[in-house]
Amino acid sequence: MKTYSSEGGIELIAGGKSGAKYKEGVGDEAQFGWVSSLRQINSTALVVVDKLSHCIRLIDRQTNGTSQFAGICTVKGGVSAMCSSQQCMFNYPHDVQLNDFEEDFLYITDASNDAIRRMDLVNDSVSIFIADVKGPRYIEFDNKNQVMYVTIAIGLLRVPMIDVELRFLALASAISYDFFGLALLDSNTVVVAALKSNSVQVVLLEEDNSNTSNICVKPEKKTMEAQKKHKMETPFRCEVYVPYSVAVVRGALLIGQVDFVKQIAFSSELHSTLPHIRNFYAHRVTQSHSL
Repeated sequence: MKTYSSEGGIELIAGGKSGAKYKEGVGDEAQFGWVSSLRQINSTALVVVDKLSHCIRLIDRQTNGTSQFAGICTVKGGVSAMCSSQQCMFNYPHDVQLNDFEEDFLYITDASNDAIRRMDLVNDSVSIFIADVKGPRYIEFDNKNQVMYVTIAIGLLRVPMIDVELRFLALASAISYDFFGLALLDSNTVVVAALKSNSVQVVLLEEDNSNTSNICVKPEKKTMEAQKKHKMETPFRCEVYVPYSVAVVRGALLIGQVDFVKQIAFSSELHSTLPHIRNFYAHRVTQSHSL
C-alpha cells in the first residue's frame, strides 16, 4: 500500500511484497490478501478492507504497523445480529465507509453474506444494518441529504438514513451483474463502474424513475491494440477496459482500471458531453500531483 505526498514522491506504508497472503507487521513486513477499500478515520488511523482475508485491518500511520480491526482474519463466516469487533466474521467484505452526519460509525459491505454491517467504534461492536441485499459492494453517502447509495450484484440501491427504506434505482444488465465502484456527482447524479460490461454509467436520479446512460465503453479490438502499442487514446470518445472504481476529485471524475487511472474533466451535463481524457499510467508518478 502506498501514499502520495503533496511534495512529490510515493511512500510505501504497508505491504508491497508479492503474493496474496495475510500477515500483520510493520511497513513492508505486513502482507494483504486483497485491499479492496480503505478510509482514513482520524489523523493516525487508516482502516483497510482485506477482502481475501475476510477482515478489516488497521494501519497506525505513526508506526505503519498493521493490526486486526474487525473480523477474524483468514476465517470467513456468517452474519451475527450483534457481535464484538474481534468475534464477528465476514465473508468477502468489499468496502468500508463513514459519513459526516453520524459520529463513531463505520459501514461495511459484507458481500457474500448479502448484508451491510455497521460498526460502533465507541462500543466496539458490529451489527446488521441491512440484511438480504444481494452482494453489496461499494457505498457512497450524500451527506447533505443523509442518503446512502450502494452498488449491489443486481444494480444500485438508495437508502435514506433517517427512515431506512430500500429503493432500487437502476438494474445492471440481466446478463452481467457487474456494478462495482460508485461516486456521487451531486444529489441527482451517480456514476457507477460496470466491470464486466466494460462501461462507466451515469444514473440520473428522478422522483419516479432513474435513467442510466453510458459515458465510457469498451474500445474496439483494433483500438485497444493501437492504445497498447502507443499508449494513446482517441480524444473523440471515452473508452475503458475493466473499470473497477470511480471517484470525484477536484472537479474531475477518476476511473480506476487494471493498471492506470483515467481522468475525465466533466460538466453538469456529463452524460451528454464528450469528455476530455487523460491517462495516468502507474509508472508515470511525476504527473500524479495533477490528480
